[in-house]
Amino acid sequence: MARTRLHALTVTLVTLVLLAVASAASASTWHRISAAGQSNTSQVSLLRNADGSLTAIGLFKTVGSGVGGADIVRIPISSKGLPGVSQTLLSSNDWGILENPAVIRQADRSLVVFGGLSSAGADSLWTYDLDTAALTQYGSSGGGPTSSASGTSAAATATGGFAAWSGTFGIGTLTLGNTAATPSSLPLTGCCAYNQNFAALGGGGVWVGYDSNENDATGRWFQQVDPTTGSAVGARVKVPKTSVGGEFSFPVESRVPIAVVGTTAYTAWAQGYPSTPRIGLWQLGATKAKLFSPGYTVGAVGVAATPTGALWVYWTQKTTGVVYAMRTNKARTNWANSPITVGRPNASLETVYKLVGDASRADGKLDLVAAMAHYAGSPTWYHVLVKP
Repeated sequence: MARTRLHALTVTLVTLVLLAVASAASASTWHRISAAGQSNTSQVSLLRNADGSLTAIGLFKTVGSGVGGADIVRIPISSKGLPGVSQTLLSSNDWGILENPAVIRQADRSLVVFGGLSSAGADSLWTYDLDTAALTQYGSSGGGPTSSASGTSAAATATGGFAAWSGTFGIGTLTLGNTAATPSSLPLTGCCAYNQNFAALGGGGVWVGYDSNENDATGRWFQQVDPTTGSAVGARVKVPKTSVGGEFSFPVESRVPIAVVGTTAYTAWAQGYPSTPRIGLWQLGATKAKLFSPGYTVGAVGVAATPTGALWVYWTQKTTGVVYAMRTNKARTNWANSPITVGRPNASLETVYKLVGDASRADGKLDLVAAMAHYAGSPTWYHVLVKP
């Protein structure tokens, strides 16, 4: 069995020395959670429920979708990792535009947050309450949310929730506590921003992470924002090693993966250009990124935090679509296990376009959802539950 080459990695102020270890086999079983032939631009957002089950929300083509359209769909996934019957929440037959949604739990409400153009012509940010089906319009948000290639991202905050969407020359931000609030914008130096996501830290700090294709500013950036107004706080910070020679050093596919642990956050990516032979991991505020090489070209990469503070880092082998995962200890000072071979979501396919994880279960297991297809094909989404 090939051995995995790991470089030194510092996750906290303590330096880790990672041992060369063999990849461990896993009995993980992948289950399909969508119909085949989904759009390459579709995103999935995950929400943990009190009973340990998971709610997946995505923009999917269904049997009832309008011509060329996709619906906002809820997919229940049990605590044992088994998908249930999907439910169409908002149909493309009833909306002029539906963008990729996000799902959050704000206080006692579970909210789907999305940009949409209603049949009456209202182009706005909206929320949909999963418990009551109540639909709320943020009337002053304008047309920004429905022009976002990445859809809407959202975070639960102490001030009533927060939403963001990317545009050509900025990132629109809006608090969810006031339906008449005016959006703020995080300006760019040129086109364009993508894949925005949130780090809502303990203590109230809020950061927006995003990928940039700006001239002389490509790569991944983090910008702190005021949780009440959404306006920028201080200068944005570039994640080290996320561009090489002015080019992206990773595939631009999914929302920026962010794992929050207390008052700090982490992000991960496929590092290098034009090939991506390494995985990068960065702690918010650190001056250097930490890199390790699994010994092959890396595709989709992500990171998720457990309730105890451990991190799961997960990734794919780009040419085969095989998924791997590895977990740190609680202190994030060493790896707690060898790389786990999670396997391919579909043995007849080879390309994983998106890989999204949630590690908020009490037992430390990792939920993963993946969009997989033949290269340049239309993907199908799958789910797997990974044991430590």
